[in-house]
Parts: sequence; structure tokens; C-alpha cells
Amino acid sequence: MGKISRRELLKGLGIGSLALVGGHIVKSPLSPTQLAYASDDVKWKQFKGSKLVFMSEDTPPTSAIKSKIKSFKDLTGMDIEIIQEHLDIVSEKVGIDVRGKKGAYPVYYSQDKPIGAPFHAHAEDLRKYEADPTFPKVTDGVGSDVWLYRFLDVTGRFYGEPKIAAYPYDNAICVMMYRKDLFEKYSKQFESEYKKPLRYTENTTWKDVLDISKFFKKANFPDVKYGLALQGREGWGGQLDFQRVCYAHGQWREWDFDDWTGSRKPGPCKWGDEQSIVCLEKYKELMQYSHPDSLTNDWSGANTAYITGLAAMVPNYGEFAAVVEDPKQSVAAGGRTAYELCPKGDPSWIVNRGKAVNATNYGIGGIAINSYSKPELKKAAYLFVLWATSYETMMMVLKDVGGTPDRKRVFEDPEVKKAFVRETAPMKNIEPVEMEKGNPASRVTKVPLMPNGLTYGPSLKGILPPNVVVGPKIPKFNEYIQILTSEVQKCVSGAKTAKEACLAIKEKTDKLHGVK
Repeated sequence: MGKISRRELLKGLGIGSLALVGGHIVKSPLSPTQLAYASDDVKWKQFKGSKLVFMSEDTPPTSAIKSKIKSFKDLTGMDIEIIQEHLDIVSEKVGIDVRGKKGAYPVYYSQDKPIGAPFHAHAEDLRKYEADPTFPKVTDGVGSDVWLYRFLDVTGRFYGEPKIAAYPYDNAICVMMYRKDLFEKYSKQFESEYKKPLRYTENTTWKDVLDISKFFKKANFPDVKYGLALQGREGWGGQLDFQRVCYAHGQWREWDFDDWTGSRKPGPCKWGDEQSIVCLEKYKELMQYSHPDSLTNDWSGANTAYITGLAAMVPNYGEFAAVVEDPKQSVAAGGRTAYELCPKGDPSWIVNRGKAVNATNYGIGGIAINSYSKPELKKAAYLFVLWATSYETMMMVLKDVGGTPDRKRVFEDPEVKKAFVRETAPMKNIEPVEMEKGNPASRVTKVPLMPNGLTYGPSLKGILPPNVVVGPKIPKFNEYIQILTSEVQKCVSGAKTAKEACLAIKEKTDKLHGVK
């Protein structure tokens, strides 16, 4: 192959000449000693007139920050160009940039496994900026104890190193969203057939979910077609979806190393053991009774199936509650949706003698600084990182577009605590969608001011042991999930048996990591 020209490189990165150097910098006239003794206001404005470039996934927090960027400019006097792309594209562009040591994106979105795990070595160690007296202080600081449970470990620490490669920035925790109104409406029919009530609690198992899915699909009700929508698309979305079923049953994981920090040399994986085969067989059955697009859905596709009334349940990330509760977009709004922990493992599906848990996983996007950017640009970038992950900015984002913040202090706010529980009011006050008469779940409701707050109860339970599964932090994570989801899809579509698919995952994954 021939050499790639500078023009071709820029085209591949999707950036222009400005982004090649990550922006421009205007240095403070003050010396480091003078800055160290200056006020926080002066420290925030030390690079006034400069410009940064931030590469991010197209997530709600980044959209909110982009819409409120004037507050950052007012605080610092800096401009920032925010580029938003799908996560796969962010990972690709950041990878090209850091491997080429270009420093095109001084600040970039660092999702813990697809970006952090392979590229953390190219990120600045944020501890040196924390100790620098020329930077301002933020509310509560940035220590390990100010974030939700071990969030700094997930986004910032890799492979046992003390380095902090990113701060927690964007947080999506999976919960079960289900149509409480439909469960109440069809409870008698379900109980007549299955000899148990049609309800969802934190003790509901995946086997119960399978029964509910069978019931809704066979009944062909006029107001719902399927019981469940899943996210089996190839890539990270599919890996997360399948991971919840596996971990719920005996806390099965692909490797036995510590997921919180990960491993550079994971060694032989456990794919092909009896528990992995059972879980894939059951996942295939769940798919057979789910919304037909589930095999190709990501989180957005699964949400669409739910809000359009095609599915009665969806395990999805809390940030989608803002759409679910919007009567202009969702037939599941108006008090029809309830939120709970993801399903528990069913004892009859556990063969490894492990524990049944409410397996919950998440995506915690970090925000990192590019080691290859110019020194002064990296300092300016740290000011943006501080602002973007501050308590005040997280509260602003929460009130604007929702999401699940990363700082503990946000959840201690009285207004946020109040949002955990749905406030009710006479139905006549709003007209979200036309409701059926006599439906108990439709009698009282009120559009939530912070709709995503309704997911925080199960979210905060789910992220604690024994329920939480972080997932494997390995350098070749992106290659691994393509192997995994490709073989899962072959099994679900009938091209392979569960055993054949699991053994193929083992063979290919072990080969990927040099295991003979």
C-alpha cells in the first residue's frame, strides 16, 4: 500500500486544519507562581481567547453541554468546537489520532471499554493536573469518593496502574422498563394460563420474563404485540445485552480476572463451559418471543419498539426515560411505565452453582485529555474537563435533557431525591395520549420534571455488588465483542447450535489473545 497523504489523513479523521492542532492557545500573562496565588476566577480565565476541540459520542450530556456552552465561555473566555459522532466512529477517529500521535482532539470521550481499555496509555494522567495549584477547585473535588460506586475505577484506572486516565462524565445504567398498565389490564388472563400473577418486581426472574414474553406474543392483543424488546445488534450493545443474562445466572463472566481494573493478558476464556451454553440457549429462546427486530436493535432501536407500543418490556438505560415519559413521543408515557431492577437469574437456569443476581451493567463514558496535544492546550483542556464533570454542570445537564449523573452530591439534592418517585395529579391536567377508561394505571399522573429520576432507585441498587457487572477491560475489547456478537447472532438465527457458537467464541477469542 502507498503512503497516506496529509490531506487523506485529515479526510479520514473528519477534521480540518484547525483540528489538526486541536485548536489554538492564548497564554496567560501571569507566571505559574502568580497563578497559584490568584483567585479561582483568574485561574478559570488563564487561557482566555483560546479554542479547544472535543470529540464525543452523540450522547444526551454532550448535547446538553453543547446547547449550554455559553456558560463555559463566560466562565473561561474560551471557545470549544464539539464534534459528536456515533460511538463506533468516535472510537475509530480517536484511535487513528492517538496512534498517529497527532493530538487532533485535546479532549475526547473515553467510554471505559471500547475506548479507554485500548487507548488509555495515550491519555494524560489527570493526577498531575489535580495537584497543580494553577487550576481552580470544583465543588467536592475529583477524588474517588465523590463519584458513584467505583465509577472512577471504571473510567479512569486500567490494568492495575495508579494512573487516572479519565474522569466519569456520561453515565447510563440499565434498568427494566415495563408497561404497568398492560400488566394490570391482562393480569387475570396471564394468571389463568400461568398460575401466577402478571407483575414485575426485583425478584422477577429471566424465566418469568420469558413466560411473559410468550404470553404477549401468543395473545396478539390489539394494544401490544410483543412482551420484550432486546438489543442483539453486533457490537457493544449486543455484548451488554447478552452479558446481563449471563451474569444473572451464577454471576458468569468470560474471565476470572478483576473487571474493575482489567487485564492486558486475559488468558483462556470460559466460553464453551456448561453455563455459557445454557445461557445462550435461553437467550435464543428469549429472542424467539421478543420483538422481531431485537436481533438488530441497539439501545435506540429497542427504545423505539417500546415507546411505539410494540413491546411491553425493555431492559434499557435510564437516560431513555426522558423519551419514554414524553407524551409527544411515547405511548408509554402518562404513568404507564414503571422502572425496576433488571431480571434476576432463575435457579433452574444455573448450572455452575453460582448465585442468582439482578445483573445490571452500564456504560460510563469518561472524558480524557490527549497526551499528544500541545502542553498549553492540555492545560486548557483540563479546565474543560473540570467544568464538564463538575456538580454544577451535571445538575444543569440533568435538568435540561436528563441522564444519570456521576457525582454522589447530585443524588443528595432534595429536588433530585423527590424525582425518584412519580408525582401524581388528576389525569385531566394533561393529555399525553388517549387512555383507556377504567385502567387503574391511567387514572392519575403528572409529567415528571426530571423523568430520568424515576430510574434512579433501581439504578443505585443495580450498581452495587452483587448485582453489578463491569465487563472485561482488555486491550482487544473491540475485536472481542465482534467475535462474541457475531457468533451469538449465528446461534439465534439458527445457523449454529448454542454449543457450536460458544465453542467458536472460545476458539476465536483465545486465538485473539495468543492462547494455544
